[in-house]
Amino acid sequence: MGGFNMYTMELKTNLLIITMSGVMTKEEGISYIEELKKNIKDISPIDYNIVVDSRKLKKISEELRESRKQAISLIASTPFKKRYNIMPKDIIATMQGLRAGIVNNEFNNTIFAESYGELLKFKV
Repeated sequence: MGGFNMYTMELKTNLLIITMSGVMTKEEGISYIEELKKNIKDISPIDYNIVVDSRKLKKISEELRESRKQAISLIASTPFKKRYNIMPKDIIATMQGLRAGIVNNEFNNTIFAESYGELLKFKV
């Protein structure tokens, strides 16, 4: 698969960091879900914090709506120690993401921030 990935996932000590940027393709949305499932299976989530950095994420296309819902549900239903989300700078992406997660109250245990600096206050 050539080209630049619109997301990266890094496993660090007790931390899963997902960085998202640009506009994802449908294929990337599918591989994102697969990689997320694999990473969750490889760790003991209760010992891990998850940080989703979506500052550079752009508006999500209609065809990716289902993938995003799946990803939000997967993260919300996995018993991570804590969940953090760095909000997109793109206001439309922010509104889309919030709408997708609010439907099933999936952001109840998520701490929102605007930067890594702000996250440090929470001692991630």
